[in-house]
Amino acid sequence: MAESVMRFGTEPELYRKQHDFALNLADFLNHYRPDSRFLALLEAGSAMNGATSDLLAAIEDYPPPQWSVLLPESENLEEVAPYLVSLEAPAWRSGGAPLTGFADWLFAQRDFARLGVFFVSQAPFLQVRAFWQRFSYARFYNEKTAYFRFYNPRFFHSLIKNLGKKEYQTISSLLEMIIYFDYFNPHYVHIYRFYQQGYKKDYYDLEKGDSTAFIRSLFAEPPESPRAFS
Repeated sequence: MAESVMRFGTEPELYRKQHDFALNLADFLNHYRPDSRFLALLEAGSAMNGATSDLLAAIEDYPPPQWSVLLPESENLEEVAPYLVSLEAPAWRSGGAPLTGFADWLFAQRDFARLGVFFVSQAPFLQVRAFWQRFSYARFYNEKTAYFRFYNPRFFHSLIKNLGKKEYQTISSLLEMIIYFDYFNPHYVHIYRFYQQGYKKDYYDLEKGDSTAFIRSLFAEPPESPRAFS
């Protein structure tokens, strides 16, 4: 079901830029958007260490504020299943640190950008989970089903570009933003911003350096002409 990406080893300079982008986003949300959740949909099977998943072990060792397996029937699939995880800072964390213990672990992984996709949301956690859960299965012409690894960035890029109007409207009611790193061009970060009247697609080239100003711009007033849902 899953492929291990830990063996690939993102180059140090690229990892540093991906890491800085993620922490700059987390820091901005912590200080300026306290009502917004920072969520991640991550594939445990992409962090395999032998027969077990380092990601699942980290969830157990550093329990985030909220987390849940995405698959409706996950028996015997815990080590490879996708997990929706809350990354926002808990109130007890001293010093105003923007990350949870689990997120500290996550962003310390050289290949964290390949583990899944990230969301910014003010919606209830379980509503976000229920929406993405509907994409967990692919149904074939002979009525057989298989798990669809849409949360893997390699496949998510195709999914998000081909959703229908109804799905986009539902997403706009649940999410403020979707962020994921391009699987084939990992210097690029894709960002979808959602509004009542439509959405705006952006991308950021990590080669540009400090992403602080760009991240601030993402939370400015809605664009004058967002793309209409179609």
